[in-house]
Amino acid sequence: MISLIANTGIQFHTLDIEIDKKNTHKVYFREWDEFEAAEPSSKKKHLELAHYFSTYDVWVSKKDLSDYGYYVNQLIDKEWEEIKKLENSNQKLQKKADSVPILKEEINIKESNLSMLETEIDALNNKNLKLNTDYNAVKAKLESKEEDLKKSNKQRNDLYSDKTEAESDRDEAMKQKNFIESSLNELFKIYDAPFEEVLTQTSLDRVIMDLKTLNKTPGLNKRNSRLETIKSAKSYFTAKYCLDKKYNSAEINNSLVQLQSISLNSESLNKLKSNLSNYNTKCKKIKLFIKEIEKLNVDSGRKENDGSKNRKSQKMLGLLSSKLIEYGFDEKSYPYLNEKIQELKEAIFDDCNNSVLDFLGKL
Repeated sequence: MISLIANTGIQFHTLDIEIDKKNTHKVYFREWDEFEAAEPSSKKKHLELAHYFSTYDVWVSKKDLSDYGYYVNQLIDKEWEEIKKLENSNQKLQKKADSVPILKEEINIKESNLSMLETEIDALNNKNLKLNTDYNAVKAKLESKEEDLKKSNKQRNDLYSDKTEAESDRDEAMKQKNFIESSLNELFKIYDAPFEEVLTQTSLDRVIMDLKTLNKTPGLNKRNSRLETIKSAKSYFTAKYCLDKKYNSAEINNSLVQLQSISLNSESLNKLKSNLSNYNTKCKKIKLFIKEIEKLNVDSGRKENDGSKNRKSQKMLGLLSSKLIEYGFDEKSYPYLNEKIQELKEAIFDDCNNSVLDFLGKL
């Protein structure tokens, strides 16, 4: 039966309950109170079926067991320990399931952030690409400028090197010029002196070198008096050298011609002319002395003992010396003849028994 209270929304349900007194099955109930948060003083009474697990002394709501599928066909098909384990597992799964929306939200946020980051990365990549393009352009310009700078530095260094080399050449040329001028001044001092003094201060090698120096000197008058002096000195020493060699008629006559062309006055020059003119006569005279010594050698006979040989060599050397003194032979004026006379003396001293006629061919 249903009763309604007008305009209140309240209704009562009245049901008939039939009780089977023969049924000994016991039904247990769990009573609990529910308080509303808005009105802590108010409460609702709840009464619900419960199941008792005697082994564990635990009361559990049958509704909960039914909701979780443990109450089937009005029977509890599992023990409390197993249910408890399954419940713990279910709670964990429930927690995980409850966390899924949160995780999904976090994933969505992260995906959104990731999308934003990707957008920022794309923007940064585009900016970086532009920066790289600008950098490469600036780098190319810089490299071009550096290459130009290298070329400029090389040109500057080349110019500086050329300048340094030119200055060095100029300094060297100036040194050479000063040296030549100094050498010429010293040379002119020598050849400005009287010809006799020139002959005593120079030699054949010196006048040949000085003659080459003057010939290479630009602007020098070929008729320069010093040049004539040097040429005359060269002729003098060349002619004098004839007395250092074996007599040669052609060389002697040619040297006399050269000496006759010298216009300068000198005692040494006049003496050299005389010595050259008398060279052949001196040679012939010494040959006569050699023949006389050979005659003494033959007339004295061959000496074997040292005393006899010594006396014989003394006679031969004495004869040679007396003939030279008698003739008035000047050793310094005829160096070649003097050299052969010394060799002759050594040969007589070494072995006076040997013939001295071989020296005739050396004169």
